[in-house]
Amino acid sequence: AGRLGLPAAVTRGYLELCKGAVAAAAEAHAEGRPLGAALTGPVARGDHATVARHLEALAALAPEKLPLTRELAQETLRQRER
Repeated sequence: AGRLGLPAAVTRGYLELCKGAVAAAAEAHAEGRPLGAALTGPVARGDHATVARHLEALAALAPEKLPLTRELAQETLRQRER
């Protein structure tokens, strides 16, 4: 948590999200579906208004995190299109 600059509680929350994502990806793979079928969240479902609000909040609170956030969103879209 310290290396990421995030509080331990936030890191634990992300860990739970990651566990769910890995489980969904494993299930998609087992069912012969592409990885993109397991993606969730506002980027994956095309919820532009929510993404815009998230980016606004991030710009106000942690603008240094915007480049990584945008890169992750772009990769989500690439995976979703596969």
